[in-house]
Amino acid sequence: NLLCLFIRAQLAFRKRIVWINQPDTEISASIPTNIAEGCERESDADFCRFLQIAFGSANEVDYQFILARDLKYVDEATYNELYEKIFEVKRMLAAPIRKVRG
Repeated sequence: NLLCLFIRAQLAFRKRIVWINQPDTEISASIPTNIAEGCERESDADFCRFLQIAFGSANEVDYQFILARDLKYVDEATYNELYEKIFEVKRMLAAPIRKVRG
């Protein structure tokens, strides 16, 4: 589960640094939240905008994983597992964004 992996990485951060400005689940929870909100919009343009916001949140999660690896808060194997998961999420978001844009 991506959320569990993200929380594990964040907990590793919090043991060493206190400047992380997002609660453990806020960024990763915003991905499906924005998708759900976009589904309720009237136009394809609005839906696409919320998918793009979700994609931006996925990029934030991706950066958190990179930072955790670079600062040696997670090992390379954990990073690779996290990267594969977030890459899949970003891939799944990119397809409908491309389709809606036409």
